[in-house]
Amino acid sequence: GLLNDIARTNPEVLDNPEFRGLRGISRVMARRYKEAQADFASPALSDDPSIALWRSYAAAQLAQWPEARSHFLDGSEAFGLFSPMWKQRFARADAQAALALGDIDGADRPIKLALSDKAEPLEELATRLIQAQVIEAKGQPQRALGVYQAIMKAPTESLTAPATLRATQIKLQLGQISPVDAANVFAGLRYRWRGDATELETIRALGQLYLSQGRYREALEAFKPAPPAQADKPESIQIQADLTNAFRALFLDGAADGLEPVQALALFYDFQDLTPLGADGDLMVRKLVRRLVDVDLLDQAANLLKYQVE
Repeated sequence: GLLNDIARTNPEVLDNPEFRGLRGISRVMARRYKEAQADFASPALSDDPSIALWRSYAAAQLAQWPEARSHFLDGSEAFGLFSPMWKQRFARADAQAALALGDIDGADRPIKLALSDKAEPLEELATRLIQAQVIEAKGQPQRALGVYQAIMKAPTESLTAPATLRATQIKLQLGQISPVDAANVFAGLRYRWRGDATELETIRALGQLYLSQGRYREALEAFKPAPPAQADKPESIQIQADLTNAFRALFLDGAADGLEPVQALALFYDFQDLTPLGADGDLMVRKLVRRLVDVDLLDQAANLLKYQVE
């Protein structure tokens, strides 16, 4: 707030690299990452390696993975100038970016770099959380599960929520928990922790589990409320794709054929805004109409056709 006030009363300060760097860093700390990127984009900061690390961190928080990796490399010579806490955070962000891009070895290196300098326990646990994901990606789920279960004892939900999600997914994969119990964990976790990628990953896990159990309505309802505030995140885009694919599987590929016609009609009406435009949408409606006609639900069939024509 103070820096913004300075900029309002003295616009010439916007050309000062120290001002732009300081305001960008304060915006990162306030989790206003896009605004921070606007400050870091100042030409006066283009060759500053320490600012490159802040750029890398901000990009990682916005899931801009290639940019995060590139900026981390640009700032490597300034890495040793930072406190142990920020060293952990910068290296952890680079590891996340490498993991998201499928570079497992590239994720391993910054994890070791982060853990080489002692930081406060919660920072180290946050790094161990990413390390567990790297271990899991290496094909060692049981070992990763042990790390997740240890992190689940942490005193902060920002660590226990993602650890619980991933531990439950592994236990389900290894047959150590039933799908019903896993769904209960995901459903509880969904309301326990909100506002970041963990919430979106939980929504996806829950919806996909419901689909695998044939619980179609619950699956569509799980997918649908992906938070608008996170609409531009990759996980949110994946949820929208899951929702669209589930609806197509139900009414185009025949997954809804096992439902009673009235149940199928009710499900279609509740989610009819997902009907694709064009030939696929017409085909969905015609398939459902044929089923309604077969059981003499002629008025409902006519209304559905009328809706599609309009």
